[in-house]
Amino acid sequence: MGGTLSRPQDHWPALFSGLCWRNHPYFLPCALAAFLIVLALVMMSLFLEEVCSTYPPYRTYKSRSVDIIDEAFIPTTVGVSSSPDGESLAQKSIANMSLRSLLTPSVVIPIANYALLSFLDVSFRVLLPLFFSTLTHLGGLGFDPATIGKWMAL
Repeated sequence: MGGTLSRPQDHWPALFSGLCWRNHPYFLPCALAAFLIVLALVMMSLFLEEVCSTYPPYRTYKSRSVDIIDEAFIPTTVGVSSSPDGESLAQKSIANMSLRSLLTPSVVIPIANYALLSFLDVSFRVLLPLFFSTLTHLGGLGFDPATIGKWMAL
């Protein structure tokens, strides 16, 4: 969007002929992006319905053997069972579990995979416009900002 709407005085001289547009060639894409964010916030505040407006601070559930208190988003028990071993397990708090006990290979491998794929995605999104704008004799494509904006929109 930035490259497509940059320098509006060159692309649409009848609409943007003022000195302000010549001094600030990237004001239009920045203003449009800010307007879209404000529009989204207004739309959310007007039309998005609150699903839990009277949420209690905690709820109490009755089980066969143990009362479980669920405070906001912090569960206080691991599980409930009718066996003696299950009752002792139900008394353990998740807050007492160490972080090292949670870092098993089945947890660490997906987290590392996601981190590396995110790094690759960000690197690609940053380097692609640089490749588009680099001159052809230096190994790039030599596109102007408007063409880069159109290719990035695809």
